[in-house]
Amino acid sequence: MKFKKSEKKLLILEIFMIVLFLVNLLFLEADNYIIAMAIIVMFFISTLVLGYEEDRHRFKKDGILVAIIFSLIYEIFIYVAGIFIGFLKSGYSLNLMTLLMNILPFAMIITTGEVLRHEFLIKGEKRKVFFVLTFIVFVLIDTSANIFKYDITNSRVALEAICLILIPSISKNLLLTYWMKRFGILANIIYLCITSLLVFIIPIIPDFNKYLQAVIALVYPVIIYFVTRKLLRENIKVDTFMKKQTNRIVSITLIAFLLVLIALTSGIFKYFFLTIGSGSMEKELFVGDVVIVKKLNEDELKQIKVGSILVFRMQNKIIVHRVSQISKDKNGDTIYKTKGDNNKDEDNWVVTKGNIVGITNHKIPLVGLPSIWLYEFVEGSKLK
Repeated sequence: MKFKKSEKKLLILEIFMIVLFLVNLLFLEADNYIIAMAIIVMFFISTLVLGYEEDRHRFKKDGILVAIIFSLIYEIFIYVAGIFIGFLKSGYSLNLMTLLMNILPFAMIITTGEVLRHEFLIKGEKRKVFFVLTFIVFVLIDTSANIFKYDITNSRVALEAICLILIPSISKNLLLTYWMKRFGILANIIYLCITSLLVFIIPIIPDFNKYLQAVIALVYPVIIYFVTRKLLRENIKVDTFMKKQTNRIVSITLIAFLLVLIALTSGIFKYFFLTIGSGSMEKELFVGDVVIVKKLNEDELKQIKVGSILVFRMQNKIIVHRVSQISKDKNGDTIYKTKGDNNKDEDNWVVTKGNIVGITNHKIPLVGLPSIWLYEFVEGSKLK
C-alpha cells in the first residue's frame, strides 16, 4: 500500500494522537481543559500541515434535522423512563459560573473535535485505513474525557470503566464517524450537545442502574446507525424523506410531550410534578419551582424522618412542608407535625397517614411560573 505524501503526514498525525491519548488514559489522566487544548493544538497542526477543507456536504441541513430528532427522542425516552424508575438530584451546580466551568471543556472538545474529525475523514476519504484510525482516535478522546470518574489503577474499576465508558463510546463514535461522512460537522455537534450537555443544565436525572444506562448508550447509536444506513443504501433521498416525515414526527413528538406532561401533572404514576404556589418554604422552595413528588407505599411511609419534605392534603389543598416532629397518637398510629421553612410557627394541624401524598427531594427552579401566571390571570387574584 503506497501512500501519497499528504497521506503519510495524516497517518503520522493520527498515529501520534492514538499514542498520545493512550498514554493519557494509562498514565496521565489529564483533565478536560487539557484534553480540549490538546485537540485544538492538533487541529492547528493539521491545518498547518494538511490545509483546511470546508464542510460542503450535500445533506448538511437534513443531517441537522436528523440529529435534532434522534437526540430529542433519546432525551424524551430517558426522562419518560424516569417517571417509572424515579429521579435523582443532579450532582452538578446550577450556579452560572460553575455551570459554565462544567460545560465549557466538553463544549470545546465537542466542537473542535468534530471539526478535526471532519478534516481527518476528508483528507483520508480514499482509504479505509483512515476511517478506522479516525474512529480509534475519537473513541480514545471520548474515553479520556469521561474517565476522570474512575481509578483505573484498580483492575475491578478499570473493567467497570470499559463496560460503562469504552464500549458505549465505540457505538457512539461508529455513528458519529459514519454521520460525518454523510452529513458533515453540524449534525454531530448538535447530537452531542443535546445528548451530552443537558445533564449539566437539568437539575434532575433518571435513577437508572448504571449498567442499564450503559446498555442504552450502546444500543441507541447502533439503532440510529442502521436506520440512517438503510435510508442511504436504499437510495432514499434523506432530504426528501425527512421533508415528508417532518410533520408526522413533529405531531407525534408534540402528542407524546403533551401526554407525558398530563401524566406528570395528574399524579397517575408513582412520580409526578407539582408547582409551588406559595412562599412558605422559601430558602428551599420558591414560588414557581416545580417539585418531583414520589408517592409512598406502606413500607416507604416508615422512611419518613424529621426534616423530610412532605407532600400532603389538608383543608382541600396540597401542601408541601417539612416534617418537624414525628410521634404516635393514642391508637399507636404515626402522626406528623409540619412547618414551612419560611413560617415562624408549626402548622396548626396534625398530618396522618391518610393525608400523605408523598415526599419530594428534587426541584426544577421556576419552570412552573407560567402555570401560576395563567391561574392568576384567569382567577383575577394571587395564588395563596
